[in-house]
Amino acid sequence: MSRTDASVVKTTLLFVVALAMAGACAGGSQHVSSSLPRSSSVDPPRRDIRALAIIPAKQSACPGQPIAARYEATLGDGSRVKLGEADLSRLAFRGIAALPATGGDWTTSGDPLESVVSGFLLSVALASDPGVHADTVIAPSYSCARTSVGLRVSDRYNVEKARVRLGVFPSPFHDSIVVASVEPEGAAPIIIILDPPRMRVRTVIISASGKPGAAGRAGNPGNDGGQCQNGSDGSDGDSGENGESGGQVDIITQADAPWLESIVAVSNAGGRGGAAGPGGRGGRPGPRTSEPGCNPTYGRSGRPGRPGSDGSAGPYPTKSTAERSLLWRGSPIWFDSTARTNLEQLMELKSRRR
Repeated sequence: MSRTDASVVKTTLLFVVALAMAGACAGGSQHVSSSLPRSSSVDPPRRDIRALAIIPAKQSACPGQPIAARYEATLGDGSRVKLGEADLSRLAFRGIAALPATGGDWTTSGDPLESVVSGFLLSVALASDPGVHADTVIAPSYSCARTSVGLRVSDRYNVEKARVRLGVFPSPFHDSIVVASVEPEGAAPIIIILDPPRMRVRTVIISASGKPGAAGRAGNPGNDGGQCQNGSDGSDGDSGENGESGGQVDIITQADAPWLESIVAVSNAGGRGGAAGPGGRGGRPGPRTSEPGCNPTYGRSGRPGRPGSDGSAGPYPTKSTAERSLLWRGSPIWFDSTARTNLEQLMELKSRRR
């Protein structure tokens, strides 16, 4: 984890723990969850726990990944012991951007904005004595983020349009991060977060291709001839449909970071033209007899249709900048209270580091 401002990191993490405690009392708007796991063990639980510790299997996790963990307790005589299932049944589990799972493990939220400021906060306490508790924060990693987005194909009735908005921010867990919001018209935004190793040219790939044309129908086969009759001709195949034009994707970057536009690659090729329908085969000749002139022949095969034309590429992306490229009143993210709150905290962190 990169840390360029240790005091900011420490302050932010202390805020995260305080937020979890506040959520425990007031049911805050953050994704705070709690549960009391059941135990199938018949071993009696320990009665003299004085302190708790969470030992996660890893120190960072991608949004949506599970986190395995084990738990230790300090007993009244000062010794440390690993807690078993019976002991876990005495604990209350709480998390921010993480849900407790069976056996003391955790399931993280797949929404990358939910953990961008808080990380994955894991918290346990004795159900009978909340003063005996332990907290730990798992850093969010973006090494396994999906960076290719396929939009709906454009057709003659609807041309797909979308905007990609990008901003760069400091982070409690990385030197900086890029937040990209892919916003198709009429659909929820898709959030992609990049850490420094992935801030490369053409990392975020947006596909907005046109609908391919349907293949032409095959011609009907000719009828077979009767006795001493020629087969009839097959009919011609139909032409393939033309492909539709590609969609439109525009790019809006933070005003002080126009280089962000290079991170996005737009593929909005027109749809391929449909294949030509093959001609129908000619009918087979009928049976021959010994009658003079009985020499039936095959019918002519139908001609293939024409292949459809490829659709034209969509327009080149319009590129612009905005001071608040991701968040303003009425923007798609504005109506998601968790996403809005976390973006506002990133903006505040950025202003404090200037």
